[in-house]
Amino acid sequence: MALEKIMTQIEENNIEFVRFEFGDMYGIARSKLVPSRHFREKVNGINMPLLHLTMDPQGNLVKGPLFADDTGYADGIWMSDLDTFRVIPWSPNTAEILVGPTFKGTPVSAFPRYIARKQLEKLH
Repeated sequence: MALEKIMTQIEENNIEFVRFEFGDMYGIARSKLVPSRHFREKVNGINMPLLHLTMDPQGNLVKGPLFADDTGYADGIWMSDLDTFRVIPWSPNTAEILVGPTFKGTPVSAFPRYIARKQLEKLH
């Protein structure tokens, strides 16, 4: 979906907030709620912790070669997937868009949506 079409939807639906959302390694939804007036500036990359990808469902840090120790618990830049934008009916005046992590400009290869996308590319 084109950015201008999304901006039109935000205006037409009186959207006040946009959830920049992802599923962590256990399928738990994590997000950052941003006022819609900041959507245009955040859609091309929003800072969010990479730490969510190294925690178990109870919030305990999982040790391993993923990122936590390697990156010093750094934030990543999470890139929006414009095709996933939608108005969500269960939260008034709110929309969501799915995001995927990058670290130093490179997609995080352990992220489940990244792995799925690579597998789909192989299938094609």
